[in-house]
Amino acid sequence: ENKLLVAKINNIGVINSNFTQILEVVFDEVVLFNKGFIGKKDGKYGVFDLLGHPILLLQYDDINQYNDQFLSVTIDNKFSYFSIKDSRFISPWIPIYENWKQLSGFNGVTFLAYKNGRYCWLDTNGKALKTLNVHSLNSVGNIITGKLESNQELGIMNRSGEALTPFYFDQIQVVDCQMLKVFKDGKVGLFSAQGIELLAPIYDEIGFWPLPKLWWVEQDDKKGVFTNELKEILPPVYHAISEFSTEIISLQLETELLYYNFIKNKLIKQNK
Repeated sequence: ENKLLVAKINNIGVINSNFTQILEVVFDEVVLFNKGFIGKKDGKYGVFDLLGHPILLLQYDDINQYNDQFLSVTIDNKFSYFSIKDSRFISPWIPIYENWKQLSGFNGVTFLAYKNGRYCWLDTNGKALKTLNVHSLNSVGNIITGKLESNQELGIMNRSGEALTPFYFDQIQVVDCQMLKVFKDGKVGLFSAQGIELLAPIYDEIGFWPLPKLWWVEQDDKKGVFTNELKEILPPVYHAISEFSTEIISLQLETELLYYNFIKNKLIKQNK
């Protein structure tokens, strides 16, 4: 987004595409999120907007992006949630109790945590509300994936720990807050956060272009394209595809180069 992460010796900063400094090159770590930057300096974290103006001063022990709306902020062994949109804390400062690790929150009232070797929901006083019958969790938040036993494969669960899919995947990756890439026997597919199969795990690879909001797939060394709603617009028959613009995809079929306008569903140029 016209931002460049730059490093000098052991320090990091940010400049824009006009080489104007946004964040001074003094940070140990800089993380971009949808509305700004999380910076770490001398062991303390702060938040800055996309112009480099401070939102939260460099005084916190830890700051992480919880989702696209909130940051999880920790200081003095307490944590709270910070609204990215409203630039304010939306939950009270809650102690991080002994022997448990906060994994995700829900409305600042209940928290999924790891306590004494078990995953469970806790209230703000640290009291266990429900224990999840899972061996391990791989992702938390709106989407939970994990194993029932140490020797079993992965599955997708709801917030109560109930299985939404069979536990037979080799690996699960969270693409965004509503989509998961699943891996089975060397093949890749897509599932929704509700455990619904969107693309069967039959592809060699699946990727996403965020600006045109299109999915691309690869199958048997051939490539195709799907809409953001997972409707096929180009079957996997092309030798190469690339994002040419926000409306156009370039395609290679054998030795032929094609240009396809996916907005108008029209082949607009052809060269040999």
